[in-house]
Amino acid sequence: MKLKILKFLIIFIILTSLIMPVFGEEDMRKDPTCPLTKEEIQKRIDLTPPTNPEVLNQLKKDESILAIYGEIPERKGEDAYDWWISIDNIAYSIAVDGAFEKYHYDNGGTVIGFGPSCDGYIQITIYDELQNEVSSQDITEMKEIVEKYAAKKEIKNIPVVFRSSEMGQTSSSIENEHENAEKNILAAAPNYYSDKIRPIIGGISVYSSYTGPGTIGYVVKQTNNSSKRGFVTSAHLVDFQNISVYQPTVGILNGVGTSSVNATNKKVDAIYISPSTLHPFSVSAKIHTGNNQLVDVRGQLNPISGDFLKRSGLNTTSTSGYFIEYNYNYSLRDEQSGAVTFTLDKVGVMNGTTSQKKDSGGPIYIEGEGKVYIIGITQGHYGNLTIFVPCSEITSKLGVEALKMEDN
Repeated sequence: MKLKILKFLIIFIILTSLIMPVFGEEDMRKDPTCPLTKEEIQKRIDLTPPTNPEVLNQLKKDESILAIYGEIPERKGEDAYDWWISIDNIAYSIAVDGAFEKYHYDNGGTVIGFGPSCDGYIQITIYDELQNEVSSQDITEMKEIVEKYAAKKEIKNIPVVFRSSEMGQTSSSIENEHENAEKNILAAAPNYYSDKIRPIIGGISVYSSYTGPGTIGYVVKQTNNSSKRGFVTSAHLVDFQNISVYQPTVGILNGVGTSSVNATNKKVDAIYISPSTLHPFSVSAKIHTGNNQLVDVRGQLNPISGDFLKRSGLNTTSTSGYFIEYNYNYSLRDEQSGAVTFTLDKVGVMNGTTSQKKDSGGPIYIEGEGKVYIIGITQGHYGNLTIFVPCSEITSKLGVEALKMEDN
């Protein structure tokens, strides 16, 4: 009898897995840390923009496009959301398995990133300075890899676009003369972008003894100990090392510690800074959104297709744009030296005003009803696009998550 029950359960699980979609961590319906109610989640999903099959024909007019394959299915509402989750999971699986490693720039190849576009296709980005070196055989092989992973999800004719692009770069600023740093910051903007602010909040100035000024992303708590708190900003501000950090600028009474947790393997451009006996500070679950406006933080979210995002930074202050894509295994160069400095596991991209020097580390967020949900932190830019590190990457790599207003 027990054997029959066991066989039945096995068959049931197999059949269920065939008819039910399997989602990854980006699906907010399956994310236990998502701060939204079930009703809010469904409303957010229902507002997902419909896919447009004509996008691929429109891309044929773009000179940066090298090759186009497959078709974008026509989807609306929750079906469009499911399609977004599916293509992101395909790209994620390719990244985890290292299926594109031999084609990647780090290994002598031409690929500097790949991932789902919010227009509904998998995009593979070829470094524009090497686009003449990518062979038709390489393109065919990479397309077939994507098709193989799509087949595991029973997706046929998966849309794949090969595009050439410049390499993204960091938005740091080297300030060699510390005595001039305070004047430089005070000239940038008044009050919350320049003054000493306690408790610490997101969207205010931070100063590294290595690179100079940047922007604090958001206040966090450790996932395994909610009483342990601090803030996150860009790791490239401290060159991924134990560098002294100040707010708002260098000063004996302005120290907020040294970078205590960072990704020394340079897979995520974020650091966690927490109070110490020598440099104590308090925190509050708020961010400065520009114009001296403070808004409560309700939690962190993963961006989805069609999201209208905002960001706050020391240089460009308050700007906005739409989330347009994810990129996995994304290579970046240093803005100062031009050298390729690291390859991040995953980044997001938003359009609108590009980030500039001193914006690094600043919060990317969704705003509504007097509250914000943190999406990530500013990392760098290319063209008129801003690159950001998603909160999910920061939580995964550093073990911290956004402090909520009810945690204050």
